[in-house]
Amino acid sequence: MKIDHYKLRIALILIGIITAAVFVGFLIFYDNTDIRQYDTSITMLSDGWTADNGKTYDLKHLPDGKSELTKDISGIPLKNMSFCTKSIDTYFDIYADGVKIYSY
Repeated sequence: MKIDHYKLRIALILIGIITAAVFVGFLIFYDNTDIRQYDTSITMLSDGWTADNGKTYDLKHLPDGKSELTKDISGIPLKNMSFCTKSIDTYFDIYADGVKIYSY
C-alpha cells in the first residue's frame, strides 16, 4: 500500500512539473500581449504653430520670451505611435481636449 501512495505522489509531482513547463513555454513563445508595436515612421511637427496673435511659427525660429503656441494635430493618425521630442531651454505642456496630459 505504501508503494501505491509513493507512485501516486511521484506521478502528481511529474504532472505538476510538466504542466508548469508547458505554461512557461507558452508564456515565452506565444504570449506577445506586453510587446507594443509602434509605428516607426516620423511625422515632423516643427512647422505650422500658431501664436495668439495669429502669426505662424516654425519651432526652429521661435519668438523671444515666453510664448503660447498651438497646433492642431487632429488630422494625424496617432494609433500605435509614440511621442518623442527634443528641446533645449524649452518648456512645454501638451493638452488633449483641454486637459493637460504632459508637461516638460
